[in-house]
Amino acid sequence: WSDILEAAASLMARSGQPSLGERIGALNDLISESISVGEVFGAVDVTRRQHVAEALRFLASNGGRAHRLDIGRHLGLGQANLTRVLNMMTAAGLVERSSLGKEAILVLSRAGEAAQRTARADRKQELAVAAP
Repeated sequence: WSDILEAAASLMARSGQPSLGERIGALNDLISESISVGEVFGAVDVTRRQHVAEALRFLASNGGRAHRLDIGRHLGLGQANLTRVLNMMTAAGLVERSSLGKEAILVLSRAGEAAQRTARADRKQELAVAAP
């Protein structure tokens, strides 16, 4: 469904109906979010995932907040995969989502900040152990 809705949103935008394309894109996001409600993961489980860890680093390096599209570009993910990653992070309480007009803004929560600090400390320890 996600691919079909994404294609429909793109088609509407190219056909001179950007408003309808945005509504279809929002519907796609809502459907994806409602599906992910059943897939609640703990923060520890989620932060072990490569894209989640990289998204946390990106958010931390940008003052704890970033536009959804900027995160997607940084991670190199398409819309459907980005939605899945961000929904996991939101469900685990690592980020909070807000809107700025039509753009989604993701902000590190306290749990996300703590997870990022822990991950950074773990990386430093791993590097210290690996150093000759």
